Parts: sequence; C-alpha cells; structure tokens
Amino acid sequence: MSVSTKLIYPGFSKTLAISAALLFLLSASIIRANAKEETDDDSAECILTVKGKPPIGLREFYGFELLPLSDSSTPSNQQYDGHVETDVGKKVLWYDYSKLVIKGRQINFTTVAIRGVTYQFAGQFTRDKITSALEDTSEVVVEGLVTKFSNNRKVVEGKLQFTCKTPVD
Repeated sequence: MSVSTKLIYPGFSKTLAISAALLFLLSASIIRANAKEETDDDSAECILTVKGKPPIGLREFYGFELLPLSDSSTPSNQQYDGHVETDVGKKVLWYDYSKLVIKGRQINFTTVAIRGVTYQFAGQFTRDKITSALEDTSEVVVEGLVTKFSNNRKVVEGKLQFTCKTPVD
C-alpha cells in the first residue's frame, strides 16, 4: 500500500499508515543488508590517504581506494578495484584505474585520463600481508612514487606515504 493511497478503512489513521509504511521500508533494508554476501576475511577494503604534506604539484592527490572484487577464486588470488581521489578546491574528481597490479608487496596503478590528466603509482606495502596492511591504522602501510601526467607529459612526481582508513558501513 502506498502512503499516498486514499485510505478507505474507517478507524485506520493516516499516522498509522505512514508508520506501517516506514516500518516496512526499514525491515526491507535490514533484510537486504543481512542478505548481502559476506566477503572473505582475507580480503580487505581500504581508503589509503596521504600522510603528511605532498609536494606542491601533487597537493590535490588525496589518496586511493582498494576494493576487493567478489569474483576472485581464492584469497591468495584476490583482485581489487577502486579509484584515485583528487581534491581541487571544492571539486572532487575520481580517477578510475586503467590498470591495477598487486603482486606480493608491490602495488602499481595507472588511472584513466580526465581532461588529459592521469596518475601513475609504483610502490609497496610496508607489511608482508596485504590483509594486515589494509587495517585501519595511522601507521604508514603503503609508500611509493606518484607521477602526474598532463597530455602524456610528466608534470610532477613525488614520494608519498599512505595510511589506511577502512570505510564504515
């Protein structure tokens, strides 16, 4: 029953109808949340944010996100996706990965271009296992070289360190 439906039952107040509708919507969202497929404990989701102050040409580089893909066959074969976040004034741009490779402790990515600008990263996790590196912490978990390109020309590069912040559901 829609809340906007005209009530034809005597004694059935509009407030009761709205309450019932809200209860139904809340129940449906709880059921959906509980039905969501659980991810393997060995996969992790992390927003890696720059620790400290980046070089002047990379001040807009806020960080990058690693999201485990659910179709990976085994935890040791875990695949990730995500994006790079840049903040230019009040404008936030999300650069998708055109290539993301995580092999052992090494991590490399290149982003898709937005208005001719791309980013490349070549670095490593500071911990042996990616799952322990992708835990919420203020410690440096990834470090490496970020390079910014504009129309395929290198603009700036700098060594950056990143901490991990796990998203709250």
